[in-house]
Amino acid sequence: MPTSSPAPRLATEVLNVAPACANASHVRVDLKRPEGFRHGPGQVVELARAGGAPSYYALASAPGEASLTLLIRADTGAPPFSVGEVVTLAGPWGAGFTACGDGAHPERLVLCAIGSAVGAVRSAWREALAAGLDATRLELRLGVRAADALPFHDELADLAAAGAAVTVALSRGAEPNTEGPGHAVRFVSGRVQSTLIAAPLRAARGCAARLAGNPEAEDAMTTALLAAGVELGAIERNYSPDQRAAR
Repeated sequence: MPTSSPAPRLATEVLNVAPACANASHVRVDLKRPEGFRHGPGQVVELARAGGAPSYYALASAPGEASLTLLIRADTGAPPFSVGEVVTLAGPWGAGFTACGDGAHPERLVLCAIGSAVGAVRSAWREALAAGLDATRLELRLGVRAADALPFHDELADLAAAGAAVTVALSRGAEPNTEGPGHAVRFVSGRVQSTLIAAPLRAARGCAARLAGNPEAEDAMTTALLAAGVELGAIERNYSPDQRAAR
């Protein structure tokens, strides 16, 4: 994150707090968008609470939305967020992802993420859909520990019902199944990169890919996408070393 100069801090308030997944391991926190605050899909914001150290979160809301959404782990030991709580924001930082607006729609948009980084690609899919990308041209490969830990499960079920290809890799104690939140969502055992190998993309030609996760996961996803025929220049990594250094 930037260290050369202090980032301006903007005060705002919490509008809504709700479980983001069935097992409540993550919460979604919706904030009032400060006047003049702008961001791109997948960028990161610093959030500070009264008396606490700042933390960094990928913005899970699309740039044009009225509020800002963050996906936050619930087991950090910090007090729960409350509606009306005043927090401060700084940023946004990071390269984020190329927007899909202004008619710049890829033939297919593939979004890959693990765990809390699902928030970053949510920003991308909401931005793309708002810009006119048809859901049938959207493909999501997400990784979580178990089906009940899938963030934004209702929204993903709606996407799948609208024609998006949604595959969720379950890394812990799970058997392949089609059950869980939303029967149109495909659940498999393994990791995101293994789904890219075992279950080919609908189409690699003209595909644009956006990745979010730790560097090791992004490396593995990139290797699998290249093997699937996606061009290197079409792959954007939200947390790549170059992009982290730019924050």
